[in-house]
Amino acid sequence: MTMLQDRNYRKPPLIEVFSDFYFDMGDDQEWDPKRLSFFADNIKAFGYTVEKNLPRAGPRRLRDGMPRAQRTANWPWRHGFASEDGNRTAQVGENLLVINQLPPYYGWQVFKQQALQCFNLYQSVWLSRRIVHAGLHYVDVVRIPGDSFFIDDFFNMYPVLPETVDKWTVRDLAMSCELQGATAGDVCSVEFHQRPSADPDFNMFRFRWDYVRMDGLPPEAMSVESWLDGAHGFLSETFRSTFTERCEQLFEPEE
Repeated sequence: MTMLQDRNYRKPPLIEVFSDFYFDMGDDQEWDPKRLSFFADNIKAFGYTVEKNLPRAGPRRLRDGMPRAQRTANWPWRHGFASEDGNRTAQVGENLLVINQLPPYYGWQVFKQQALQCFNLYQSVWLSRRIVHAGLHYVDVVRIPGDSFFIDDFFNMYPVLPETVDKWTVRDLAMSCELQGATAGDVCSVEFHQRPSADPDFNMFRFRWDYVRMDGLPPEAMSVESWLDGAHGFLSETFRSTFTERCEQLFEPEE
């Protein structure tokens, strides 16, 4: 793969970025929910001033027989903290931390700082001996103008259809794959799906990128920061490799 540098856009297709961590406290310790109030008091300093309980939920399970790019879990509840505008959230559950950012996205360094602040606070409240799973996830929506178009004019990744298929009649395109990550123990899952569009002048495609550490990490901030930078670098290169130059122009690259 040709190395492609990270690039900033005036109109990025990003609709969400989030990172999640699953912890192991050890057999001789238990996660203490009574410490949530201490966590809540301190996370306000980072701008997460709105509290709310969240419905029970868990990550998706990939196809049987495939590596799990999102670890399954069973949580009785999660507690959420959000910024006043609702664009930033932090979610806490038993041995779980999730940090979300919705648009506007202020760049990787800003999001990484937010994630590390929340991670360090979590560790100060519920000290863990190991991170059993770490993930960095991006969700993008790409809007291609025009009623009909050649998909290879915009994407370098797409399903290959038989010659007998009338290409102009195809709708609801979708595909997914898993890649070996930058280092052993890392998995990158890529999905894209053509979605219905409310605007007839555009074709909408949703992309999801899941980069996951399957073998765990030590719970030190330096190890987490290094892993996050590596995950972001791999996803940035995969992102740019997926789209043609013509497609990238839709995002208005900055010089």
